Amino acid sequence: MLVSGVEEDYYLRKRKGELVEDALKPAEELLEEAVKEVTKSPVVEMPTMRSVVPKLEQHLIMDFPSAIKEVSRGKKIHKFEWEDKGYYGVLAEGRLKLHKPDGLLYDWILSDGDLVGTDWIVLS
Repeated sequence: MLVSGVEEDYYLRKRKGELVEDALKPAEELLEEAVKEVTKSPVVEMPTMRSVVPKLEQHLIMDFPSAIKEVSRGKKIHKFEWEDKGYYGVLAEGRLKLHKPDGLLYDWILSDGDLVGTDWIVLS
């Protein structure tokens, strides 16, 4: 028969005549004590996206297909992970172009990150 360490200790103490009343507590009591101990621990608040990136509150955040619809309406789109607002996508000469901080427009070669990104905003 398999016994736990607590049960084994109980049986050894019983044989020696050293039976201690709380040497073998029912599993429910042990569980209750563990739950009480855990609930005493302070709860740690995790930062939310709202507190980490407060600038996003001013903009409607969208996925890439929604952002492309905005480009087709003549708007400039910007991926929030691009920290410099000098980077944005526009429709120029019938093609999707990327404006860079140097002021020039380049053919935009989309990356996987661009296509699956959900942090697109419209620049005003």
